[in-house]
Amino acid sequence: MSAGVATKPVSAGEIQGEYVLCVTPNLSLDITAQVVNDSQLEQDAALLAETPGGKGANVARFMSQLGRQAVSVGFIGGWTGRRIEELLASEGVTSDSVAIGDQSRYFVSTVDERGLRTRSLHFSGPQVTPAESETMLRIVRARATGQCRWVIIAGSLPRLLGDNFALSLAEAAGDVPVVLDGAGAPLLIALGASPAILKINRSELASIGYPEAVRSLDGVRRAIEEVRQVYSIPEIWVTLGAGGCLAATESGTAHVTLPDMVARNSSGAGDCFLAGLLDAKLSGADLREQAGYASALAAGSCELSVPCLPPRLRLEELRRKVRVDIEEFA
Repeated sequence: MSAGVATKPVSAGEIQGEYVLCVTPNLSLDITAQVVNDSQLEQDAALLAETPGGKGANVARFMSQLGRQAVSVGFIGGWTGRRIEELLASEGVTSDSVAIGDQSRYFVSTVDERGLRTRSLHFSGPQVTPAESETMLRIVRARATGQCRWVIIAGSLPRLLGDNFALSLAEAAGDVPVVLDGAGAPLLIALGASPAILKINRSELASIGYPEAVRSLDGVRRAIEEVRQVYSIPEIWVTLGAGGCLAATESGTAHVTLPDMVARNSSGAGDCFLAGLLDAKLSGADLREQAGYASALAAGSCELSVPCLPPRLRLEELRRKVRVDIEEFA
């Protein structure tokens, strides 16, 4: 497991050795801008960051920064699509995406003079044809072989794909363990594939029929247990924002409590958590270290104004301060 951010990302290109496959059907070009007074109609803004986005793309670039090999699969179209590909390559991520006729979307966040996020603009994404969607399924089938350790299917779906597409992607992964991270009907349907890991937050739990998860930790625990039993999912990790996380696995449960901190921009924090979790698993870490390391990474990313991993020294400090309570099963 990495001690923190790698000195530089792995090189993009032909994959040799083990890797994770990160599928992001609704890739985005993420813009973070600083605006001094967000209440004015017209104002100057400073560009803070331009990054490849969408949940799976974030996981891919964070994994690369942690020294792991990652392949990104998504729908790429227009100028924004070309820019996403350039940015993925610059961060050491190999892209095996589907060229489409429509244009890839934007995701725009603004922060104030203190670096605190003030708003985010979610664009709906491109229209994808049946032929283009079938091409993505073929790529996933071809890539989910050999040394592929995980297939991550994460984020929203573009227009016209239909709510069943995430399930189709999970089925295309074959025998490779699947990690799901999403919301609403597409996620609920995809749970039928019984993924190896479900990573989700409280509002996403509410979106699949568990509104009590938003109201209390007991509501989260009840939702986790029911989802695990109904869909035969070995591991569920629920991030709780400033409240840390709750997890239930085959070996036991984990509850992480975070120290007091200033959260500037939580965009991408859940993806940072997932990258840390998989990095820890690939290193053979136990449940306590998986939970603490992933939570420290996510917490550190929230302290920054742009979606990225925290500096190594800050990560180590947070890891010492994060409290992890484990209940092991007999």
